[in-house]
Amino acid sequence: MPKSKHNRKRHDATRRAQTFFGHRTRVLTFEADRDHPGADQNAYARKHMGAFWKDLGPEIVGAVLRYPQNWAVCIRAVCWTGEGDWWVEENTIIARDIALQDLEQYDLYKNARDEVLAEVQRRHVYDLGWMAETYLGRNPADHNPRWPYSEINELEIITPERQQLWRQVDEDFQQEQREAA
Repeated sequence: MPKSKHNRKRHDATRRAQTFFGHRTRVLTFEADRDHPGADQNAYARKHMGAFWKDLGPEIVGAVLRYPQNWAVCIRAVCWTGEGDWWVEENTIIARDIALQDLEQYDLYKNARDEVLAEVQRRHVYDLGWMAETYLGRNPADHNPRWPYSEINELEIITPERQQLWRQVDEDFQQEQREAA
């Protein structure tokens, strides 16, 4: 006997996205990672598929940013003094049932960003941004102490051009904060 159209389960796009992206999806961006000054930040995403990570396309990245999840979010500044090793200053926060595109709306990013920058001298910062991974009962930072260093290519980030672009973005960010106060 065929089911009537009234008995069909309704499609729930949010639930479908939560099921698909719920297990080990990672999204990252840096403030200076833009196509040109003044453009929106570029975000990249990867999904853990068994033994490897698969890069996700721009349309899927947009979907990941829109749908609420539980996220472990690592706000991190890539720093270098000009001699010796580079390091990451970080602050990890847990954001429950939130869309990543709303991080700034709830001041989560701004507050964590301020805490990270309070720990370093701005002249040592080459870029600052966030990396988020879906959070299913276990914080990625708890089982991987090198988690803040994940997905960083220091040869791309530790360049004078990148630092200059980040300084412009940081100045714009500070100007917005002054205007909001």
